[in-house]
Amino acid sequence: MLPGEPGSGISITGTGGTFNFGAVTITGAGDAGIDIDGLTSGTVNFNDAVDIDGAVTGINLAASSVDVNFNGAVTIDGATGTGINITGSVGQQITFTGLTDIGGTSRMAGDGVRLTNTDATTQGSFADLD
Repeated sequence: MLPGEPGSGISITGTGGTFNFGAVTITGAGDAGIDIDGLTSGTVNFNDAVDIDGAVTGINLAASSVDVNFNGAVTIDGATGTGINITGSVGQQITFTGLTDIGGTSRMAGDGVRLTNTDATTQGSFADLD
């Protein structure tokens, strides 16, 4: 578990490579629970459940062209901004294969899922969006 901090729970910025995570629990992140920004090569895999509680943005995917896979249930609860923010993506494949529960037991202040300035080759798929 990653407890509350002023920044993000997990931040991967301006690098490349393959990143693999097991079960992830993030509580009270000051900015984004998961922040993936400016990646141009590689893959990011979350291979088990992801639970984010109390972040401004649950998941922020920005200005990247790498594939991001969430291979377990994703729960975003208590976000004061956006549940999932995808912005400035180019040729990115974003996959949620399990239940994606945005809002959980509390109301969202902003959008559940927001896509902004993505190109036509960016693809996203949600197996079960709630």
